[in-house]
Amino acid sequence: MSDSARPPDRVTIADVAREVGVSMMTISRVINGKDDVSAATRQRVLDAIERMGYRPSSIARGLATRHTGTLGLVVPDIANPFFSEVARGVEQVAYAQGYNVFLCNTDEDPARELDVLGSLEEKRVDGILLCSSRLSDEDLQMVVDSCPAVVLVNRRMRSEPASEPASEPAACRAQMGGLSHVRRPRSRAGSRRPRRSIDIRN
Repeated sequence: MSDSARPPDRVTIADVAREVGVSMMTISRVINGKDDVSAATRQRVLDAIERMGYRPSSIARGLATRHTGTLGLVVPDIANPFFSEVARGVEQVAYAQGYNVFLCNTDEDPARELDVLGSLEEKRVDGILLCSSRLSDEDLQMVVDSCPAVVLVNRRMRSEPASEPASEPAACRAQMGGLSHVRRPRSRAGSRRPRRSIDIRN
């Protein structure tokens, strides 16, 4: 590959630190909105980031802040117009609250559903919306216990009281408006995960 065809080197946090003359930790603190950086230094860092075109790694930032700004939406059949409408509504509400959505289709296969959920957990999503799950009660409980936040659509945990069913996907959008109340700091052990159930009959 010729020099003209070779893509430019990606700007790293170390490059920004050298440019500003501060430590990489200081750059990280500015990126993550920490208060223990002087206003003058913060502005120098922000100016350098803009000038150099630095884009922080969302994965690395997620590990540091325990918040990735992503959600997983799992549906059994995306070709079903009902779930397509649910997906559109979820994406609209999630975007308005600063989240991006990974949409996953399971083809109504419980084994594939487990694989998809495992992949979302590896991506450290902030929460999962699980529509009409085909999992057993035992597997579903395992998912709820392993995720930071879960919203169940058209499925209840065995221990939950029955909720009043909604007749339209719009009800899912209304319930999704409570995502900001569901969100909690990520905890992988020892704390109880928030969970909500939405019963929407299609």
